[in-house]
Amino acid sequence: PPLLKSPPPPWLAPPEAPAAAQAKLAELAAMVPEGVLGLPEMVAECIRACDTDMRRELWGSVVVAGGGSLLPGLTERLHARLNELVPQMSMKVKLLSATMPAERRFAVWIGGSILASLGSFQQLWMSKQEYDENGAAAIHRKCP
Repeated sequence: PPLLKSPPPPWLAPPEAPAAAQAKLAELAAMVPEGVLGLPEMVAECIRACDTDMRRELWGSVVVAGGGSLLPGLTERLHARLNELVPQMSMKVKLLSATMPAERRFAVWIGGSILASLGSFQQLWMSKQEYDENGAAAIHRKCP
């Protein structure tokens, strides 16, 4: 399996561990599990699952947000890999993200909080009791 190029995080093996144990732990931590899609492949798969007429717009507006988006090099690597996966050269991949780390880290929570405060969205809320009584069919009735 392919290995990551970055050094292992310091918490992976205590400094007093034997060098062989540290090396083995670093190797195991860097191995990519087979059969598990990476982030770029998951994004591409999601876009491919959408209607054909929406795909161009989706490729051009991939939102990168959340604490994980602050990993060094993630945006650049994601953009490069998505450019390899885009099905047509005429489609342009564009990543959208906030420039300030705090905004990127909390953008999802802030967006959810704004959405939840809208009166029109509150009509779509469902209680656990309502879901327990009606199951997934209740979701399809409220959100056609």
